[in-house]
Amino acid sequence: MRDHDEQARREPSVASWPEVGLTIFEDPRGLRIEQRADAYIALGWRLTRQVREFIDAAVRAGLSAVIRSEHPQPNRRERGVKYIGVSRTPHERWVAVLDQYSPATGLRGGGVRRFTVEQAYRAILESRGIPYAQETGGGRNLYVEFDRHPDVFAAAVASVDVVESGLGARHWNQVKEEIGFVTEAVLETALLSAWSTISEFNDLELIGNQVDRVDIVARHRPSRALVLVELKRGIAGREVVSQLDRYVQSHAREHRGHGPVWGAVVAREFTKDVIDAIGASSFPIALFEFAGSPGSLRIVQFASTWPMTGHPVSD
Repeated sequence: MRDHDEQARREPSVASWPEVGLTIFEDPRGLRIEQRADAYIALGWRLTRQVREFIDAAVRAGLSAVIRSEHPQPNRRERGVKYIGVSRTPHERWVAVLDQYSPATGLRGGGVRRFTVEQAYRAILESRGIPYAQETGGGRNLYVEFDRHPDVFAAAVASVDVVESGLGARHWNQVKEEIGFVTEAVLETALLSAWSTISEFNDLELIGNQVDRVDIVARHRPSRALVLVELKRGIAGREVVSQLDRYVQSHAREHRGHGPVWGAVVAREFTKDVIDAIGASSFPIALFEFAGSPGSLRIVQFASTWPMTGHPVSD
């Protein structure tokens, strides 16, 4: 373990992945993991090179949620838990964790031999020829050698939708209670009702809704740009940019000579690849995440390529 101890001492005490709102600090009890508005203590862990590699690979693959809506449970976050888990979004089941069976690196900064994979991915590992060991002691999760984590992440990301569907569509009844929106129509009604009170929309004059298949149409007051707003009640990825492109091209032809046409998306969450997609788009797009319920809607800008208008370009 001496090499690993020395390696842990050489590593800086803070790591950050700003593209997914994640920062990790060394703490006397382990690691303090902060992601957007949430935080928890991973007891006994240190910022060794292996821990960084694990999280780097997960974020690159699209498993960028290190804090889920119920894992760790909110009442345990400050007390701490002994694992660091990753998933695609906060409302999906964990895919893989560094935990006490890894073994936990602890304050000694020891090496990680293996990590734990959720049992629902067993068939995925087998189809890719990735060796695993069965968890003992009553559990059914899977142990995989640490060096195979990039292979596991790639295989898992390609199959998350299938696995989640088999597990019950992200525990949809629970999610409905948490987010309060069952359909995009409910979200649309809530947005229209609260429009004048949403600070992120201060520069947007509401024109109407359900206009030529577009959910909401607004006018950006400073630039006079027409803004086409697409709503997604759940997770939105790069496919929403393609959908917006069709709408924008059509309205740009009709709007020629009357100012530019921009796009916007309001969604519960966004996948990492949508950032690249809006960067490559031929027209400006802003992304907004919503939270709360119809009676207490909250909107936060996630990313934007709109020209400078007093809003930040990205998170």
